[in-house]
Amino acid sequence: MDLMDFNKSWYDNFSIENGILDIPYEQINKERTRIGFGKYGIVYKTTCNLFGDIAVKEFYINDQEYIENFINEVRIHNLARHKRIIQFYGISRDAEKKLYYIVMEYANHGTLRDFLSKRNSMDLKERIRLVTQISEGLSYLHNKLNISHQDLHTKNILVKNGNIKISDFGKSKCFKHINNFSSNKIFNSSSFTLYKVSDIHSLGVIILELSNYRKTLHKEQLSSKICLKEDRLEIREKSRMVSNLQLKPLEPVYLNNDKKSYIYSYGF
Repeated sequence: MDLMDFNKSWYDNFSIENGILDIPYEQINKERTRIGFGKYGIVYKTTCNLFGDIAVKEFYINDQEYIENFINEVRIHNLARHKRIIQFYGISRDAEKKLYYIVMEYANHGTLRDFLSKRNSMDLKERIRLVTQISEGLSYLHNKLNISHQDLHTKNILVKNGNIKISDFGKSKCFKHINNFSSNKIFNSSSFTLYKVSDIHSLGVIILELSNYRKTLHKEQLSSKICLKEDRLEIREKSRMVSNLQLKPLEPVYLNNDKKSYIYSYGF
């Protein structure tokens, strides 16, 4: 679809051309609870006549850039149909207020970061299960759809009934099937490899966070006492192959000059 002036009916044309469900705004409950936010929108929990409990991501759209961002996110999310991806239901709008919504599945356990923060303990088997589920979702995006997420972290991974659901495709790029709306072209395979590596690096950071039950520390905050135990390394062994990208063996990263304290890091 070509870029259109804001005053034209871009919303109607977009939903019809792409077969996307346009949910009447009146069917969405006005009583909402804020559960998250991002660069382009705020996420609320509410209910809908069609789907029951839902999450809606609200966009205030008043210029061409915001139209492009909204359309790009909807197009990519609409493609991603997998048990490890938060389900996309449709779109809605409050035309008078220039508010537009992505309507999607609600994850009752919130973000993975919140889920981890509420756990007093987590055994190795459970950590491996969560990493495996994240890897399944990421592999699906990379290998089936040629989509790079580009913003993968524990606040953009949700948990529903104890299971992983990857969400938030606001920064994602698609290298097949559809044109990336912002650039109006399909990215080449070499570019996709670089973007895919970026996602794999993000997965490594998530594994580190899962291993330590807390938000990953910045480099300057790392204590010389931090040392990953053997059972934590096993999680990494379970995720060595993701999206057909071979990872090099784990290598120690030393935190001080005496090389007595270390963490492990992936290499590419």
